[in-house]
Formats: sequence, C-alpha cells, structure tokens
Amino acid sequence: MIPLKIVSMPGHSAVKEMLLSQIEETDSFIIHEHGDKYPPLTDWEKYDDCEWEDYPSYWHTFSSLAEELILDVVHDEFGYEDATFGNFWFQQYETKGQHDWHTHPQCLYHAIYYLELPKGTPPTLCRMPGGFEFTPNVKEGDILIMPSIIEHTSPKNRSRNRKTVIAINIDNYNC
Repeated sequence: MIPLKIVSMPGHSAVKEMLLSQIEETDSFIIHEHGDKYPPLTDWEKYDDCEWEDYPSYWHTFSSLAEELILDVVHDEFGYEDATFGNFWFQQYETKGQHDWHTHPQCLYHAIYYLELPKGTPPTLCRMPGGFEFTPNVKEGDILIMPSIIEHTSPKNRSRNRKTVIAINIDNYNC
C-alpha cells in the first residue's frame, strides 16, 4: 500500500478566486537554484520564521480552512500525533513550467493543495524508494498528503493553462 492520502479542500470553489487574488498580491520570484529550465513562480523560503502576523493573506485563508483537515489525516491515517505545519509556499507553473525530482528531507510529511489544475496541466508525478513511479489521481481542489521521502516532480506543463499549488511541510515544528 502506498502511504498517501488525497482529501478535498472544503469550500474550494468558493475560495479559489480569493486565494489566487491573494497570491497575486504576494511578493514572489522565480526559483533558479534547482536547475529547472522553466522554473515556477513562488514565494519559497520567505515565511519560515514563525511570525504569524507577517505571513501572506493567502496563507491565513488557506490554513484556516485546511490545517485541521490535513493534520487530522497525519494523526489518524499516518499515526503521527505531534504534527504541526512548518514552512509553506505557493508555486505557479505557466506553459513549459516544471520542477525537477526532489524530496522534503527537513520534514516528515508534505502536502500539496491543487488550487489550479485545469485540463491538460500535469499533476504531481511520484517515485517511491526503489523506483516505482505513479501519478496520484488528484483533481483541482484536492490536497495530496504524503511522507516526505516520496520523491516527486511537477512534469513540464505542456498546456497553455496555468497550474497553481500551495505546498506545506509538516513535522513537529515549535514556534
């Protein structure tokens, strides 16, 4: 059995445009350090200092709707009682946008919320230790929760549609 869980974001259709608008107002940049030819737009590593009031508005909106749901999965499905949210970020993939294979070694679990996943945009591709690759059956509005040792990639977006995700590292962070 593959240790991952897919849940639906409560009220996705009601908050999607608000979250996208809040993301648009967030300071962001292009990741150049991973070697991707067409890297995503992101705010990676801007908000890991535990200063809640400095976090962007999209994070306040998202976490108020999804934190309990995600942590309940980590507690109930994976048996990790001390889980808390750690750092978070958004990523937007335009045409040709991609993110190479990677893991999240600084945490135990990782979650991906598919805020925009229109037809033709690629969902996450996962690879288990040992090389078995699979694509979780996610759709827009879903949250994929998985152990951080599962290597994953955002394959090249070959569509003209934008893909947007909000990602969260989950561990026992103490702020």
